[in-house]
Amino acid sequence: MKVRHIIVLLALATATAVLAGCTPVLPVPPWEEAHEMARITKAVNDWARGVEDYDVEAMAGNRVLAAGFKLMITERLTRTKNAETLRTELQRDEVAQGYFRTEKGYVLRLDIDGPDAGSSAVAGDIAGEYDDVNAWSVVALDKVKVTARIAGKFEVYEQATGVPRWRSDSGEILIDLVKTSAGWKLTNITIKFGAGFYADSAGAASVGSLECFGFGRLPIREGW
Repeated sequence: MKVRHIIVLLALATATAVLAGCTPVLPVPPWEEAHEMARITKAVNDWARGVEDYDVEAMAGNRVLAAGFKLMITERLTRTKNAETLRTELQRDEVAQGYFRTEKGYVLRLDIDGPDAGSSAVAGDIAGEYDDVNAWSVVALDKVKVTARIAGKFEVYEQATGVPRWRSDSGEILIDLVKTSAGWKLTNITIKFGAGFYADSAGAASVGSLECFGFGRLPIREGW
């Protein structure tokens, strides 16, 4: 009887707390920084691969972009757009980009270099030259707000069947993320093109477009 009495009292106490608007305090899951860093890096690498493959969902799907997402592109002029505008632009060019890749052998590489364009602490990353390594740098990590900021210099390389590799652009990129129940999502992306943002800007004049993310100039150059 005593056990039953205690159970009833606990149930009544819980009900009273709920009716009073009190929410039971649950323990905060432990923050394993190494694991979170790996998840953050994977999130931005998956986004970069989406850019290379022109995969609209991987670039701008709901599982990638957080609510309230903003993109800012600076290339002589500055343009800001929300997720809806970005998706509309990406979808408008999706058929043509698929054609370029399947029929023209078009390949785009978004090469992320370390924040110091003259050197890199990441094995395999070659600043100012083509490589297959992305060398993101986490510049801020807030364990309380569960947010992160990650940055890197970038180079854009393009090639196609009969068209040799061309370093078409360079600059710097800054990405803000927030951890959600569905994993890390992108809240803001700032992309700045041109010599002022990448010390080695050879072959990368800032004359591109502010459409989509601003990457990729070979199809226009070749008149496709």
